[in-house]
Amino acid sequence: MQPMPSLARSDIDAAITERLATCAVDGAGSIVLLSGEAGIGKSTMARAAIDTARGGGHRTWMATARVIDQATAFSLFEGVRSGTGDPLLAVSLLVGAPSVDGEGFAPRAEVERVRATEELLAQVEVHCQQPMLLVLEDLHLADDASLDASGRLAELTINHPLVLLLTHQSGHRRDGLDRLIEHLRGLAASEFVVPPLSEVEVEELLPELCGGPPGAALQARAQGAAGNPFLLEALATGLLEEGSLVTRDELVDTENQAVPQSLVDAVGRQLRRLGADVAELLRAASVHGPVVDIDA
Repeated sequence: MQPMPSLARSDIDAAITERLATCAVDGAGSIVLLSGEAGIGKSTMARAAIDTARGGGHRTWMATARVIDQATAFSLFEGVRSGTGDPLLAVSLLVGAPSVDGEGFAPRAEVERVRATEELLAQVEVHCQQPMLLVLEDLHLADDASLDASGRLAELTINHPLVLLLTHQSGHRRDGLDRLIEHLRGLAASEFVVPPLSEVEVEELLPELCGGPPGAALQARAQGAAGNPFLLEALATGLLEEGSLVTRDELVDTENQAVPQSLVDAVGRQLRRLGADVAELLRAASVHGPVVDIDA
């Protein structure tokens, strides 16, 4: 199954809600894979799914991969917690094996990796006696052992009331992640690309961020965020912090055309996560505008 980028955000939310309801009523498991650019709202959708699942009586668990844990096998699952902070795992899976993308695992670590994966499946299966939602975020940052184990975990949705919701950032290519995505597609995962906010959604969000209906200049500045909620919020927060928003005729507006420093810093942090080579490439490409044809 290929991604369905044409769906609106509300339609994606509805699709996730439908799968949770089916799980609760019929005990049918399913897999949902969300992708999209950084800051587009994948985490917001995942947290909304958790709220919906809790309201429907599901057990809910969540973990987010971190780049600093990539060298530790199974670190993603060590971080899985319930809404009350309880760990999913009763027994640690950490085996101390290095995670080597594209080259597999050291022979001595392979036995431990297999053992840990089977232990993970057994422990998750214990919690699948009633409807369950498990959210695994930012898989593009996960260690290779966790990626491989996620594929095995997805197979539990065939015979268990488990909804597995996974997210990853678009544009990241790693052998382990590519293998996982192909495996999930083979298991009939529902795959959605989270789109930018629509013009209507931006118009609804701006007053909440800025404290009132926006004027023409502020609306024009907001268009530069291209519907990205993270950038839109960073822009509004920066303008507020710098005192650049004024209220005239009941409209909140700005005359400051400079980019707020807090927005510059926020984007800089995102770029540093991509590595120096990628950041330099983006810096060079930026002089050509927001869209660059690399084949031209």
